[in-house]
Amino acid sequence: MSGGSGMNRRKIGIVADDITGSNDVGVMLAKNGFVTTVVSQADDPTPGDFDGADALIINTASRLDDAQTAAEKTRQAARFLKAQGCGVIGAKTCSVFRGNIGAALDAVQDVTGAASAMVIAAFPRNGRTTLNGVHFLNGVPISETHFAHDPVTPIHDSRLDRLIARQSERACGGFAAAWLDEPPDRQRARLDTLKRTSAYVIFDARDQTDLRRIAGLIADEPCICGSSAIWEELPAAWGQAGAPCVCRDKVGGGRAVVIMAGSLTPQTAAQAAALEREGVCRCEMDAVRLLEADAREQEVRRACDQARRCLEGGQDVLLRASSATDGVRRRSAELGLDDIGAGRAISLAFEMAARILYTETGQRRYAVAGGETSDAVSRGLGVRAMRIGQEIEAGVPLMTARAGDGTLFRLVLKSGSFGSEAFLCRAAEELRHDEA
Repeated sequence: MSGGSGMNRRKIGIVADDITGSNDVGVMLAKNGFVTTVVSQADDPTPGDFDGADALIINTASRLDDAQTAAEKTRQAARFLKAQGCGVIGAKTCSVFRGNIGAALDAVQDVTGAASAMVIAAFPRNGRTTLNGVHFLNGVPISETHFAHDPVTPIHDSRLDRLIARQSERACGGFAAAWLDEPPDRQRARLDTLKRTSAYVIFDARDQTDLRRIAGLIADEPCICGSSAIWEELPAAWGQAGAPCVCRDKVGGGRAVVIMAGSLTPQTAAQAAALEREGVCRCEMDAVRLLEADAREQEVRRACDQARRCLEGGQDVLLRASSATDGVRRRSAELGLDDIGAGRAISLAFEMAARILYTETGQRRYAVAGGETSDAVSRGLGVRAMRIGQEIEAGVPLMTARAGDGTLFRLVLKSGSFGSEAFLCRAAEELRHDEA
């Protein structure tokens, strides 16, 4: 897998709690010329996986774990990155702070030995901002958005310090947005004061200009946590920004694209609808049938047979699970499955579908919506490592993925809540023509 470096850059290590978050933060560095590789912790990373890379990212897939398991996974990954000589180590979290936030932050801070870690959750280009310690999505406190009703990791508080405090007893301090308008020496004095009393310094950020100022202020810090957006500004603060990395490897496998949408967010629903208006071949799996092993195998096979016929005719395919939420909940209750168990059963169907479609059609181009679905599809394809390429939209890159047997795939893996309405159409176009 290729990408362009050449500058003697500092080595960066980041622990991410899911696969789309890994890619999200990776593209921020890759667009600044840092050759960036992502490996799953489940694949037991080795130093050789990161040959030629400036930035090393390990996906722990720990967002849905219990806090103790998430902390141990994060700690192991951070220790590996430290052993590889990473001078800066970060904890990449969900940009609305879902999951095991306090546990992950504590683990990374312990490994780095930093007395104080910098926490920046804002991602203004995707509507996430922070003011007075309250986190917002498009101007609405996150606990008042659809994230409050997430079936697996609901958000019921908009204050970042309280979200950290659910799993951490360490002191938090807030760096106010207004302070970012002050002269640099005054900002530095305020940060030094906060660091004396706070294990976590939580930064307000209203826009990209605020992030740029924060990057200049924290450029020498060894432990930086939160969303991916701050990493877009750090390379310039380090004086090491360069030309963007791009995907150059030829992957073959024809031009047709498989789009797999497992997320039920409003954003993904709108993106899938836009694809259907473009005439994509839609193949739907009955979500209720995916809950049981025997029915799941039959349902996946039926959908894959339909998808294969479309691909053989040169058509792109949209593979979805039906959004029969009430039916899924009733059947899950009958089977004794909680929301996480039901979600994993449906993710397993996408893993099976990816394996079948590659094995039977040689398909190597996939766009995937949803973090758990992206992880499942990557497993189904046997992906071991991913090299980050050019950004398609904010936080979502084109990537070259390498399977354990050396097979190359071209992938786009996005968080369910990211992207414009036209994103999946745009991703399919990029996947179809990126080698032209």
